[in-house]
Amino acid sequence: MSRSENPEPDGEMLIEVRFSLQVKYLGTSTHTVAFLKRELYPQLDLINGGANAVANQLQIINLGFIGEDANLFELASTYIEYSFLPLFNSYKSGEESTRSASATGLDAVRKNLAQLKVHLVQCKQNLDIPEIELYFDPDLKAKAEEAQKQGREISDSDFEDKM
Repeated sequence: MSRSENPEPDGEMLIEVRFSLQVKYLGTSTHTVAFLKRELYPQLDLINGGANAVANQLQIINLGFIGEDANLFELASTYIEYSFLPLFNSYKSGEESTRSASATGLDAVRKNLAQLKVHLVQCKQNLDIPEIELYFDPDLKAKAEEAQKQGREISDSDFEDKM
């Protein structure tokens, strides 16, 4: 489910709500909430058990409002760092006390989540690098082309008149 707000010409706010069977990225001005059915339940049962049964069958994830000053990588990185990593780092059970964390695969999950966090931060940093254009001094360019035509490398001696 996603919600976006668009101002109307008369100043009123138009709220658009969309439902989809798949999680989709709909832009930076959209707030997204995902309802996930747990695999343990083959069908969503609304009758037997009432509201408690529905709460046990659904997982609700607030994917949030990304905003103009953030991006998808930053949002995912935040979820990993402040939700999933602390959850797996604090996980303790009777089964884990009898077996080591590496035997249960917990160490591998923790390591992969930490690596995913690093990769997401790197992707965000790669997006934030501005594109630059380099302009060469016309004299430097002319001297380099002249040296290339003569089949030699450009050197300091080509610029003795400028020194």
